[in-house]
Amino acid sequence: EYVTGELDAEGRCLHLWSPSGRVFGRDVRGAGGRKLDEVLGAGASEPLMSLVRAVLRGGSDGRLEYRLTVDGEERVYAAEITPCAPAPGDTSVRLGLLARDVTGLRSLEDPLYRLASFPLLHPEPLLELGMDGELRYANPATHVAFQDLVERGPTHPLVHAALTWAWRGAPPGEPAPTVHLDGRYWELTIAQLWDPPGLRVFVRDVTLRKQLEAKLFQADRLSALGSLAAAVGHEMNNPLAFVLANLSFIREEMDRLKQPLLTGQAVPRADMDDILEALGETVEGATRLKHIVQDLRTLSRKPPEHRARVAVQPVLENALKLLRGELQHRARLERDFHDLPTVDADEARLTQLFLNLLLNAVQAMEPQDAERNVLRVAAYTSEDGEVVVEVQDSGKGLPPELLARIFEPFASARPTSTGLGLSVSHTIVTDLGGTLRAESREGRGTLLTVTLPAAVPVADPQSMRAG
Repeated sequence: EYVTGELDAEGRCLHLWSPSGRVFGRDVRGAGGRKLDEVLGAGASEPLMSLVRAVLRGGSDGRLEYRLTVDGEERVYAAEITPCAPAPGDTSVRLGLLARDVTGLRSLEDPLYRLASFPLLHPEPLLELGMDGELRYANPATHVAFQDLVERGPTHPLVHAALTWAWRGAPPGEPAPTVHLDGRYWELTIAQLWDPPGLRVFVRDVTLRKQLEAKLFQADRLSALGSLAAAVGHEMNNPLAFVLANLSFIREEMDRLKQPLLTGQAVPRADMDDILEALGETVEGATRLKHIVQDLRTLSRKPPEHRARVAVQPVLENALKLLRGELQHRARLERDFHDLPTVDADEARLTQLFLNLLLNAVQAMEPQDAERNVLRVAAYTSEDGEVVVEVQDSGKGLPPELLARIFEPFASARPTSTGLGLSVSHTIVTDLGGTLRAESREGRGTLLTVTLPAAVPVADPQSMRAG
């Protein structure tokens, strides 16, 4: 719907024409010689007369857009007033008028505007990168959070992390990296663009979540240490007992041989051999105690900020050693270990992961059935080159309703359990880009399977671009 025509300087219609004969809900036929407000009504004509006066003052075209209720419905109109060139000898002022109903057009533009304004108004950083690290777009939140982004370009840790993730050819579903900058943690979500090639990077500040996770992990460690207290006490008691016994024997022997030694008399060789043997056993026992303490410190210390390449089998062996005393009274251990690649992980968290899984399996079996209980632990490399660790118990298994939420916090079949162990384990595995699955049938035990990506060489972005 539109109307076109000419007006004079007083807003009188010289002529008006509309294809339907109606506009602004009014009949405009026969409008020649009538004032605009008489033809269109005050609501429609007042904005147009304001535009007429502005054009007369400025001498150039004028445009406006306004809303008007017509027949009970709000409509949007766009109007243009244009000075017309006078005919030779004509000194009168003539103004061209064009007014259109643009309601339908605006209804299409509004969703586009909302979509276009999303990155501008988004409170978290959002940026788009070329595959060479060129910054194609960054929303205002990005420039607030990373003020050196434009200056540093491809060398900025955020850009470098995104490019490295892309060049690694990370499989679908693998979490993008978390970048630690100036005391804050930023989690990246990266989408691949194809035309032209590039990356769209969504950045979220997860500092608070990381702090809460660290407290949860530490609480879970202490809970695991509490569960291990009796087993570790038994484990330490054996070497400590023969260390003390040997030291007592050595002291008695030295008291007995002190006088002959002081007077230069010969000491029977057999006596000296007994003392040396006892000293050797004492060193062996003290070394065993040292290793137990080291294993406990690995579990209890707070996680470092940076990962490293970790050999999985020694970590798994250490976790089993910590549980050796508990296992002796619960189940028979079956091991099936094969050569494994290294993984990018934190050793303390990896220890915590395996200890949680092993504790869960051991405690799922009744101690009175120790001779029939079996704990099976397998470690091997999958066809895809990933590290796979399986922990299987022969306990009672889990009902389907509990199995469906086994990785949720506080979900446990045992009333004495905190229900945090498997939830924390799932978080650890997910953070490492892996998966943790649980299979169980009531009366047939539970199988927990950890899959972790192997550590792979990471190419330098500069060399990738050069190639």
